[in-house]
Amino acid sequence: MFLTKIDKHTIVNSLFLFLPISFVSGNLFININIILLIIITFTFYFSKIINIDFNIYDKLIILFYLIVLFSGVYNSYLFYFPEKSMYAKEILIKSFFFVRFVLLYFVIKYLISNDVLKLKFFFIISALSSLFVASDVLLQFITGQDIFGYESFDRRNPGPFGDEAISGSFLQRFSLFIFFLIPIYFKRLDNQTLLLFTFLLFLLIFCATLFSGNKFPFVMFILSLIILMLLLVRSKKLIIFIFIICSIIFTIFNKYSYEVKNNTSSFFNGISQVRIYTSSIFDKFENGSEIVIPNTWLKEIHNGILAFNTKKIFGGGLKSYKISCPKVSKQTCNQHPHNYHIEILVSSGVVGYLVLLTIFLKIFYDIFIKNYYGYNRDRQLLLILFFTLLFIEFFPLKTAGSFFSTANATYFFIIMSITISLGIRKKT
Repeated sequence: MFLTKIDKHTIVNSLFLFLPISFVSGNLFININIILLIIITFTFYFSKIINIDFNIYDKLIILFYLIVLFSGVYNSYLFYFPEKSMYAKEILIKSFFFVRFVLLYFVIKYLISNDVLKLKFFFIISALSSLFVASDVLLQFITGQDIFGYESFDRRNPGPFGDEAISGSFLQRFSLFIFFLIPIYFKRLDNQTLLLFTFLLFLLIFCATLFSGNKFPFVMFILSLIILMLLLVRSKKLIIFIFIICSIIFTIFNKYSYEVKNNTSSFFNGISQVRIYTSSIFDKFENGSEIVIPNTWLKEIHNGILAFNTKKIFGGGLKSYKISCPKVSKQTCNQHPHNYHIEILVSSGVVGYLVLLTIFLKIFYDIFIKNYYGYNRDRQLLLILFFTLLFIEFFPLKTAGSFFSTANATYFFIIMSITISLGIRKKT
C-alpha cells in the first residue's frame, strides 16, 4: 500500500501523541509505543535519518551509550559471570537494550528538525491527560475511591495508577504543558479570560499534586513554578497573589487533612534527618565515630556512594547496584539508590556522569547565554518550558526511581531531545 507524505506524518504523530497516555498505562505500553515509533520512523525516513550530520550533542549521547555498553559488557564477562551472579545476564541485556532510548532521541530530533511532529497536539494530549489524572486524584481524595474503583492507601492517592503511587510524579512532569498551551497555540483569548482560566486550572493541579501524597514531586512542582514565574511573570503583584493563595490552601489542608499533615511532617522530619546524617559524616572524619543513617532514603544514598567507590571510573554497568551494594554495605540494599546522579555514577562511573553533565551544561549555555535573544517569543517560551522540565528531572537532590528504568529514561530522553532540537533549529 502506497502511503503519502501526509499519511506518514499522521502515523508518526499519532504514535508520538500516545506517549503521555502510555505513561498512565504502564511500562509495557511505553516500551511498545517507543519501539513502534522508532521502527516506523526509520522505515519511513531511513535514507534521510542516516545522512544527518552529527552535532556535538549527538556525539556526546552516542559516547554516553558506548560507555554504558562498555561498562556492562566489561563487568559482566570479567567480574559477574565468573562469580555466577544471578544479575549478570540482566546487566548485559539491559546495557544493550539501552540503545532504544538513544534511537528515540535521534528519532524525535529528526522529526522536530524536519517539522514532522506537531508539538501543539502533544501539548493538548499532555494537558488532557494531566487534567484527567488531577480530577481522578481529587475524586479519590474526597471519596476514597477513584473513577476505576481504586482506593487511596498509606496517605497517598494514586488515582488511575492503582497500587503504584506515582500520580504526583506524572502531574509534575506533564501538567506544566497546560499553562503554555494557550499562550503559545491559542492566542485569541483576551488576557482576563486567559488569566482566570489559567488560575482555575492551576488550583486544580496544585491541589491534586498536594493530595497525591508524593512529597518530592510536589516540592519539584513548586520549584518548577517558582522558576517559571521568575522567568516569565513580570507582575510582582501576581506572584505575591499566587504565593498567598497557595499558602492559604496548603495551610488549611495541612491543618484539617490527616493525609496532608502526615506527609508534611514526614517531609520536614526527613530534612532534619539529613542534617543528622551529614553531621555524623563530619564526626566520623574528626572522631572516627559511626555514621548515623536515620531513614531508608539516606540509607540508599549512603549505599550508593559506597557502591560507586568500588568502580569509580567506568562504573559497574546498568543495574549493577544490586551486585555491588551487598558487598560493601552492612545495611539492606534496594534495587537502586533512589537518586539519578548517584545511580549514574554507580552504573557508568565518573566518565559517563561527566558526559551527561556536559550535555546538560552545554544545553544551558547554547540556549540561555549564546542564542536566547535570537529566538522569537514562542520559541523562547518553548525552550523555557522544556529546559525547566529537564532541569527538574535532573535536579540533584530529588528522590527518584531508577534513571535507567523504562518510564524515567523515556521521559528524560524525550524532553532532552525536544530541548536540543528546538535550540539548534534555525532562529526565526
